[in-house]
Amino acid sequence: MNFTENNNDRLQNMSRIAMVALLHVLLLFVVMSGAKMNHSGTKPVPLYHPIYEPPKSLREKIEKTEPLPTRPTFVLQVPQEPLPPFTVEEVPPSDDSSLLTTPVSPPSLPGGGDGPVIQPKVHADAVLVSSACEKPEYPSSSIHEEETGTVTLAMLVDIDGRVLESKIDKSSGYRVLDNAARSALSLCKFKPGSTNGVAEKSWTKIKYAWRLDQ
Repeated sequence: MNFTENNNDRLQNMSRIAMVALLHVLLLFVVMSGAKMNHSGTKPVPLYHPIYEPPKSLREKIEKTEPLPTRPTFVLQVPQEPLPPFTVEEVPPSDDSSLLTTPVSPPSLPGGGDGPVIQPKVHADAVLVSSACEKPEYPSSSIHEEETGTVTLAMLVDIDGRVLESKIDKSSGYRVLDNAARSALSLCKFKPGSTNGVAEKSWTKIKYAWRLDQ
């Protein structure tokens, strides 16, 4: 009787162990199957939170959104061609001296000739008109002191022959004689100076000699 009960208990324990092992095997199979499904990524991730479901129009717009087109890139390729070969030649110095002494002729006109001739400028100084000038009066003090000498005056003559300005260029040695000659000759008329026959305002110089025997 004891032997039979022991055998029954042993069989029950073995069946229990077999059930527990079977459950562990099934649980391990389920876990491995779930991990494989998650790793394969067959289930898409939703674009919105599962708690909040947007309207159908917005959901379709989100799902149909296309990625922005990428900007095309361009690569500039410059052909690398070798430069053509070249040589440098040295030019020997020339001994021909005619290169330095060759005359250059002036350009000729279409109708012939050697071109326009440049006329040199011809200047004529103003000239005192003696017939339109009174003789300076000898100062009495200079006669008493017997002062004599020659004074040189500079006159600025206008195109009409009038004296615009006068100054003493070289003194006679006596101020009284210088001022007397300047005052008198500044009232005289002149033939105006000219360049190539055209009257112009110009400076001229005249000399006047003071002598007691005049």
